Amino acid sequence: QVVIEPEFTVRRVRKEGVMERKGKILVTVVGAVMSVLLAMSVSVAGQSGRGRQPAVPPPKPTPQPQAPGGVATVAEGGKLARQETSGITSRYQLRNGLTVLVRERHGAPLVAVTMGVRAGWASDPKGMEGLAKLTQQVILESAGGSTEREVARLGGSILSGVEAGFSWVTIVAPAESYAGVVGKLASLMLNPDFSDEVVSRSGRILCLREAEDAARPGNAGLRGMLATAFAGSALGNGGLISETMAVTAEQAGAFYRQYYEPSRSIIVVTGDIFSLPALNRIQLDFGGYTRMTAGGGGSNDGVAAEKLAEGLRYGNGRSGSGLSHVAIGYRVATNARIPSKEQATLRLMAAILGLGKGSRLWQGLREGAASRDRKSVAIETSAEYASLPGYGLLLARLVVEPERIDRAEAEYFREIERFRREIVSAGEIDRARAMLEKRYYDAMASFESEGLVLAREQLLNGDYRTFDEFPAQLREVTAKDVQAAAAKYLTTAAMVVYEIEPLRAAPRTFTPEKYAELVATFAPGAGQAIKPEDIRPATVLKTFAQGAERVRVVEGQNVIVAPMPLPVKDFSVLRGPRAYVREDKSHPKLALTIVFQGGRLVEEKTTSGTTELMLRSMLKSTATRKADLLALELESYGADLRIVNEPDFYGFSLEVLSRNAEPAAKLLLEIIEKPFFDKEEVAKERELLLADQQRDGESPALLSSELMRLALFPNHPYGLPRHGLAEVVKAIDETKLEAWHEKTVRRQYPLVTLVGDTDGSSMVSRIFSDGLRRGDLDRTLKVNLPTQFPPAQDRVAESGAPITSQTIGFRILSQSLTGQYDLQALTMLEHLLASGRMPDDLREKGLLTASISTRMEQRLAAGLFQTRLTTRPGDETGAIDTVLRSLQQLAGNDPSDEEFEFARNAAIGRYAIALQSHIERSLEYSRAALYGRKPADVESQPEAMVSVRKTDLRRVAEGTFRNIQIGRGIVRGPQTVNVKSGQ
Repeated sequence: QVVIEPEFTVRRVRKEGVMERKGKILVTVVGAVMSVLLAMSVSVAGQSGRGRQPAVPPPKPTPQPQAPGGVATVAEGGKLARQETSGITSRYQLRNGLTVLVRERHGAPLVAVTMGVRAGWASDPKGMEGLAKLTQQVILESAGGSTEREVARLGGSILSGVEAGFSWVTIVAPAESYAGVVGKLASLMLNPDFSDEVVSRSGRILCLREAEDAARPGNAGLRGMLATAFAGSALGNGGLISETMAVTAEQAGAFYRQYYEPSRSIIVVTGDIFSLPALNRIQLDFGGYTRMTAGGGGSNDGVAAEKLAEGLRYGNGRSGSGLSHVAIGYRVATNARIPSKEQATLRLMAAILGLGKGSRLWQGLREGAASRDRKSVAIETSAEYASLPGYGLLLARLVVEPERIDRAEAEYFREIERFRREIVSAGEIDRARAMLEKRYYDAMASFESEGLVLAREQLLNGDYRTFDEFPAQLREVTAKDVQAAAAKYLTTAAMVVYEIEPLRAAPRTFTPEKYAELVATFAPGAGQAIKPEDIRPATVLKTFAQGAERVRVVEGQNVIVAPMPLPVKDFSVLRGPRAYVREDKSHPKLALTIVFQGGRLVEEKTTSGTTELMLRSMLKSTATRKADLLALELESYGADLRIVNEPDFYGFSLEVLSRNAEPAAKLLLEIIEKPFFDKEEVAKERELLLADQQRDGESPALLSSELMRLALFPNHPYGLPRHGLAEVVKAIDETKLEAWHEKTVRRQYPLVTLVGDTDGSSMVSRIFSDGLRRGDLDRTLKVNLPTQFPPAQDRVAESGAPITSQTIGFRILSQSLTGQYDLQALTMLEHLLASGRMPDDLREKGLLTASISTRMEQRLAAGLFQTRLTTRPGDETGAIDTVLRSLQQLAGNDPSDEEFEFARNAAIGRYAIALQSHIERSLEYSRAALYGRKPADVESQPEAMVSVRKTDLRRVAEGTFRNIQIGRGIVRGPQTVNVKSGQ
């Protein structure tokens, strides 16, 4: 008798067209049944989550010329040519040249299917910049606008993107919809409609989205830097859509036929599915995928035909932003693939410089450690390494006040020159390694993100296993390797600088030669060769012991065992915090959320922004640690610590490598219980918060939402800006923050939720039950719960961007929600409107939108249902009238059977997709508990959705959309701007 000990979830059962998981069982396998399982392991390679590895490993699978299961019906090109298996991943190649990867992960009932093509904006022909993006938009538009609706009916979401050398489309949905997902993807990718009408519409949509994207100075700065860095190369267009681009349908079709062919393509399946059934479906639907033109699959991957000239390059631009944005890049020429260890070295070097708040640039420029007067010279800093076709790019970015740009750049170049000549300490190496390891697991946090990474690695680097090997490669990199790479790559000859200045700032008139002189002035050693005697040890930073690796899953040739996630459990304690835990050992990470009720909800016009500034300042000092040590210690544990400041609650969310969960949690507890509001740190955070307020006002989308809330909730905390009022924030000092902390944090127990790789209540009992002590507690929270509001009026602002962003909102009062499943009905309305009614109605009227979204927010005082859309300025009135008409029609009629089905499936499937994130699931448990529901309701959401009826949708729509109190925020672009059609 053989017992398979780990519990695993029963396969799904169908209920009214929606698939659900139920129950858990313990399986005992005896005699002949075990023999069958062993036999299956030979042919079904790379399965996972179904049992322990047998004591004697079964033989390796033998590749078959064609897979079983109905393959006789597939086209010749779909038959199997080659197969190999590594752990939980199977790689196949079909006879038509298409590569297929299947990675099994059974922790959630979802599956993601990604199709990638080795062609991107670097493949655009000269004079037709934007053609790769246009081609992808044509693919998505070919179904006549029904793509989003059809994917929603499958319970899924569709994602897409165009990178320098890579274009991709992903559909993620419940595993039961796998066949439909593959069929839809095949229909999109293999049968696009390159008619004049579709190409023209796609071009107009792209130009509108380009205008929306250009409103973000950081994006514009990156594109300007690429154009400057790679002038004369296909990489130089940076994915920019030209308003003067004149592309015919024939040219777009020719681009598709050249690049969209099997040998340049890959399909990656990740999620809750077995390898061979996954392959069989792809064989059926993609067997006819063939090269469509002689000479198709040309060699132009965007790699420059000739080596670019060396020497510093400089460029600049202007924007309506009130802040300066600086992008500084270093080109790394690569005629062939960079070896894995060197890639790891470059990524580690970038992480030391600019990943996290403990990085050199953040500490040196943002926190002022590099300045003689210890003053902050930058609002934000970051650094990363990006791989491009034929080149790598080390990229640093700074956001600064315009009057500080010269000083910020001076400090930056001095810091780089120190870095090139120093052997970094073990503390710096450990911190950066832990952060990169955390990012590695972040890439696997959702099926769709993991599938995209695997597709990119296989298609561009030739082997998906380069991703899996990254942690091992990272551990081999030494401090001397980092110094050698810094000396080699961070040179003036390889440097590119692109600055974006506000319109109000004095023009920058540098030439590349003059800027090189400026760099030499700031850092006299810049550009000079580094001699061995110039190299010295860096300042030694403290190291922190890493926890023991937790017991991982058992992996063999054909089987990997990972316990299924357990249901959320209540571990609340008497006279202590409420606590909920969900164990999920699929990845070695733990998410921890600690939140308190109130915050912005109890702020007034005289205190608006106090909670935000308090939370920011709490991260800077405690009774035992200053800001630099706090950041170093947290990030050495592989931890991301973020502020949570929602309208009804506030606190912190922490996601950390599970081996270091306990020391990171203890440190978070010290931040909450023993903050020290240092006068200088508070002043610094106050200044940076004011800068964030300014940036909020520069984003048309964010500003329209703020204006809508102000219109809908006048004289109520919900109508105040999320980052507070400038005149209030300017007057807040450390004394006021101490009083606010005593009034809010110290007079209530928080709500604690843990999701991820943890063991039940152990952390709750050891850390939070003992560490959270309270004296006098507030038994009630005084909240303004008005039953009526004054009439709403439109709030309007002007913008220089050639777009209009508008948000309309409807108050949802508690008395209008009378049914048991009204919240679920509102969620279904979100998807029915955003994926069906509104896009269809706008399309019928010939109105274009760059984006349209709907969102329902449950709140204590009054809920909110909002719709936000971005259009051309001339379409503003027609678009909003069409949206309101769609809402009113829904309020007066039951949806059709088809609409009801896709709304329900979309609500259920997309909820599960969102909750793949440990942090989002943890916050969702918190919301449920704070709004009077049970955290277990999060997991039973599918059952509740199934209970909603058509009449519920109509009743809730009537109670919401027939409310004459509509709040509307409008950020209006110039009416005279004409966004060209792209044809």
